[in-house]
Amino acid sequence: MDLFGEHHTHLARRISKICKQKKIKLMKLIILHPDKVTREILCSHVRSLDHAVVHASASSFQIMHDVAKHRPHLVLADEPELRLRAPIQETLEKMGLHVHILWIPALSGDDLKKWASEQLYALRHATAPRPLSPYTADQRLVIRDDAYGVFEDGLKRNFPEVEPENDAAFAHELATYARHVEGATAHHAAAQHHLHQVIVTDQGLRVEATYRAIHSSHKIFWLREHIFRWIGVLAHYLPGVELEYLPPPAPPSPKLDYLHYSSPPESCYAAAALLIHGFKPSWMLSLRSILEQKFIGQDEETLLQETLTLAGWSFLLREIAIAQVRVMHHALKLDPSFYTEKLPARALHRATGIYCDFWNLRYLRTNPHLLIQVAKGVVKDRIRVPDTVPVVPHFHQFLGTTIREMKGQGKK
Repeated sequence: MDLFGEHHTHLARRISKICKQKKIKLMKLIILHPDKVTREILCSHVRSLDHAVVHASASSFQIMHDVAKHRPHLVLADEPELRLRAPIQETLEKMGLHVHILWIPALSGDDLKKWASEQLYALRHATAPRPLSPYTADQRLVIRDDAYGVFEDGLKRNFPEVEPENDAAFAHELATYARHVEGATAHHAAAQHHLHQVIVTDQGLRVEATYRAIHSSHKIFWLREHIFRWIGVLAHYLPGVELEYLPPPAPPSPKLDYLHYSSPPESCYAAAALLIHGFKPSWMLSLRSILEQKFIGQDEETLLQETLTLAGWSFLLREIAIAQVRVMHHALKLDPSFYTEKLPARALHRATGIYCDFWNLRYLRTNPHLLIQVAKGVVKDRIRVPDTVPVVPHFHQFLGTTIREMKGQGKK
């Protein structure tokens, strides 16, 4: 028996008319109802209007998950307990999921007519989707697909429970961070200026690099030197680095650039500074390989793969450099909001995580309250940092080091 009868035929015409008035032809809908027959009838009528039913389920228990995954314009849902309807809608709104929900009652007699009127009213608004909000760093909740459940062990990397392997490992982490803060006391302003110039260069280079990539041009290897501009920002905080010999943050002039065939000494020097100092072990081999990338007549497919590698490194190192400068800025200020009684703003919290993960400060990452304590010891109390962190050789000594010889550096 058709539970909805001729009513849906009439309703279909009304919905179609409203969509035309709003100049919106198509909508994505989710249908959540425990009765299979009800779901099938609703799906059939919605599709007859050329709208798409992207998900149909017997339960509204995971409504936030379903809305986040499928991004519908409208949800038709069954929730017999009236007291739960408003909280569900409010929760979605609070999380920024702006979607219209129509609650499906037991359809019969006057209730059916009332529901039809409410549905038409809601559809009049649902056919004009609200504008999407931009990504905000300070408020973020990730709902993951159920398929990730089989990788539970791998997912724990996001929240490692780390204890120092021994006292020496713990001392090394503290010394590494203290050395960075010590470097910031002398060179933070220079690092900020360097970062600003590289960001300006990056803005101009993106379009140029994309243009060269589409043409499968050898000039895409501009990105190789650009990667080491970001590394130059990080190197400002490392002991023994001579800032004058770091990769220049910009081209020779606004009207002139130079395309190196092999990595220039400045890029090798910046790379050596990081490799000798040490950072995330799983990344070190890949960074060394960037130095050796060059144009050797590759076919377009191979060149594309190398282009994507260079672009990916540039993107990641940009955020790592920004994170480092942000963390050092708060460390020097001895900012009271920097992991004292509560978590700082999400943007700073993420920057701290990026910083600690990149430099392989695994214990400090899970115990960030120590960051402000160490910073206070270096900045305010002038505690001398132990010489346990390798110092980069002078640039003139480095000039005799080949890329091949660098492969043995940075190993712990």
